[in-house]
Amino acid sequence: MEVLVQNNGDCPFYVPIKIEVDGQVGIDRSIIFGEHQVTKISEEVYQKFIITSPFFKSRIEDGTIRILNADMLGSKAVESAAALNDLAYAKYVDLMKKIRSAGGLANKDFAPYLNADGTPKLSLLHANFGRNIDPEVANQFRTRFVAEAGEGMHEDTVRLPGGAKIETGARDVDVKPEQEGEGEAEDSGEGEAALLKRIAEVKSLDLESLKAMAKAMELEFVEDITARKLASLIIRAIKEEGK
Repeated sequence: MEVLVQNNGDCPFYVPIKIEVDGQVGIDRSIIFGEHQVTKISEEVYQKFIITSPFFKSRIEDGTIRILNADMLGSKAVESAAALNDLAYAKYVDLMKKIRSAGGLANKDFAPYLNADGTPKLSLLHANFGRNIDPEVANQFRTRFVAEAGEGMHEDTVRLPGGAKIETGARDVDVKPEQEGEGEAEDSGEGEAALLKRIAEVKSLDLESLKAMAKAMELEFVEDITARKLASLIIRAIKEEGK
């Protein structure tokens, strides 16, 4: 059968077809994958010179090269394509964690390169993955990440036995001027300790408990909000109360 190879990059790729004659390895011919074109190759060429090549496996991994009919190449080919896709997605998740730790949309340096939901635009992906990425693959990663985040995945927390959670990511720090007078300083310290305790309690709650608390505080939120975002909303309100 023929394998359909799509080159989503901005430059052509050359596949040297090697042969062995009298014990000597030489180049019989080259196949060119033109930029933004679909090329037909034999399954033999695919198995010998594409899927076994670290270079082309890497391009398949990040979506620069796509095998359009991978589902017709047998279970091993499908499993290989799925593994490469998962590896690329893991890199996407790692990039998202870095973006979040740097402030996400609140960071003016990042904001122009992020979508409204805080996920990276194609230009930011290109800069960090080091190669062109197929826009369709990038959109699949974005959709998958947003859906998983909505289910509470990819949070900067560690769950403890019993349900409590510990934040491991970047934390907001309020810097306040020193209070004049020893008595005022002590009161401030006690108030700060109580505030930190309330915030810790909020962070340990699950989504349903957070929703109940938010409703009691008469806070407005969308029903499909994530636990992370709702906790941030409640904490912000608590901090406002303490001012």
